[in-house]
Amino acid sequence: METNRTERLNGIVSTLSAYIDALCDYDMEETAELLRVVKLDLQMRIHGITNEELKALCDVLEVGRMPVRLASTVDDILLQPRLHSDVLRRRHGKRGKPM
Repeated sequence: METNRTERLNGIVSTLSAYIDALCDYDMEETAELLRVVKLDLQMRIHGITNEELKALCDVLEVGRMPVRLASTVDDILLQPRLHSDVLRRRHGKRGKPM
């Protein structure tokens, strides 16, 4: 049953991507940005990424510890399941607590 849920949510993400592209074609960037936030939320839920994990990843990217090319898009970040856990391990140690 979890597979069916994930498949359906991935379908919604794909549909959102198409809507985002269409909105950009019509120069409706602000509306497209709102849908990108919704898409990110769904992708985080699909991949089990918490807000804290995403913030930690953003913090690492912001200080330049990771090449920007690895984070060229939100999809790239979320489709690399080991990436966010490796970042957290480096940032917070093995127990998940800040070092």
